[in-house]
Amino acid sequence: MKLRCFIFGLLCTMVRISVVQAADTLTVERKIIQTQSPVQKFRSQVWVNPALKYYLQDFSLSTMALNATLNNRGKAALDEEGNEKNVFGVQAESFVRLSDHVRVFGRAGYNDEHIKNVLWNETSDFNIIYPYVTADSIGGDMDGEEYSFMGGYARTLGKWTIGASLDYRAAIYYRQKDPRPKNVISDLHVTIGVSRALTDAYYLGLALHARKYDQKSEITYLSDLGSTSVYHMLGMAMNYARFAGNQFNSNYKGKGVGLSIDLMPQLRNGLSASVKADHFEFIKQLISINYAPIAEVDENSIALELAWLQPKKVFIYGVKLVALGKFRTGTENIFGDPTGNVYPIISSLKQYSNNLLEATLSGILADDTERCKMTWSVLPFAGIRWEKSKYTNPQRYMEWTTLKAGVQSSTTFRMKRALLTTGVTADYHANLKAEKLLTGLDIQSSVGKNLLNSYAYQSDSFVHVSLSCRYDYLLAGNKTAFASINWEHGAYKEYGATNQWMASVGITF
Repeated sequence: MKLRCFIFGLLCTMVRISVVQAADTLTVERKIIQTQSPVQKFRSQVWVNPALKYYLQDFSLSTMALNATLNNRGKAALDEEGNEKNVFGVQAESFVRLSDHVRVFGRAGYNDEHIKNVLWNETSDFNIIYPYVTADSIGGDMDGEEYSFMGGYARTLGKWTIGASLDYRAAIYYRQKDPRPKNVISDLHVTIGVSRALTDAYYLGLALHARKYDQKSEITYLSDLGSTSVYHMLGMAMNYARFAGNQFNSNYKGKGVGLSIDLMPQLRNGLSASVKADHFEFIKQLISINYAPIAEVDENSIALELAWLQPKKVFIYGVKLVALGKFRTGTENIFGDPTGNVYPIISSLKQYSNNLLEATLSGILADDTERCKMTWSVLPFAGIRWEKSKYTNPQRYMEWTTLKAGVQSSTTFRMKRALLTTGVTADYHANLKAEKLLTGLDIQSSVGKNLLNSYAYQSDSFVHVSLSCRYDYLLAGNKTAFASINWEHGAYKEYGATNQWMASVGITF
């Protein structure tokens, strides 16, 4: 309840801040067109630097909305993440031009979540702590609440711009039937950035990133029949056999650091470049045996974005390359005989690895939003993705390569007191290669079927389509009320269909 009141207070604070702002002459209609434009969104990574985010736009704009998401994936899902997720929430977002030299920006939100059919995972944030989840063969639905807040500040000082941002997420996930996990999560990101005008054409930016992550997971049983075995997974269907059984409570302690370097044109035209490198690590501890660190993860990642935009008469065209590499290594600690409740580490083995490489090349052709009553854009794209998970002893690996290609388009119609924006996306993901070696795996066991399902789903080919529609109605006082709906559909070659509906209603001012 205290956190809900805190988030509500933040929402009200953001509204009050957005009212106290330097005057600008743009109508809210023109602001929405500009911020929702695919041209504005074509670059994304450079805005991670809070100093460069000062130049995102030269006007204030705030949004408050109620959101709902219904996602049903059927068979095409990881068992550890569940195959159906329903989310209802509220979110406020604001970018405020306080003066000619100061910008503040922020976001606050609350989500209520229900996840169905989670199996072989009693922890949360699977994409962060994999493969070292705590698991059992029963599983079930999970309920959760998530609170988030982001705030940032940027200021110009002559040719220099400084900025800082803080992004915090707190969440709790639980189940009200045996086994009953309760996972409490805290995830904090802090970024400090600086930029300088090199010439009359470009800014050079530098940013430092820091992260602190914690998750405490506790499992209880209230049934008279007692508890079932709990396993501490090690990846590729392996588990830490020594601690299987009744070690129900675990703790995840993580930290990260990163650096980004950005080059951005002072106008929206021209070349931008951004390179971001991050290191993240965490340990998994068993609480009941004196927080023994049974597993550790080190992950290094690098992200590159090159984007070029150029106007020509009434059109704007451009090209963008986005590349990503992630390299994760998992280490298991081997313990000797305990003294009291203290388990001494006698050896460490690097047994697990997961490597990912991905590159996407996209283009854009759009009309100039400053000149047209009806605006449109077309964004073709193509890319390739390679991923490999490996366990050393026994030797196991899964590897696949996927090629994707598609097109995204949008159109905005300007009416007397309204805006109507529609979008269509269609793309195809084709598997080019899929290999596996699963030495010693019992394919009839529940955990063996889980691993085979993960491999088959992630290496399957599929078609993806998305349709979206947003309607903004102009109100008095330079505000709009809006409603939007989005439908996404996936048709897998072997794993059936997925459907996701997203709806939102709110105000913009």
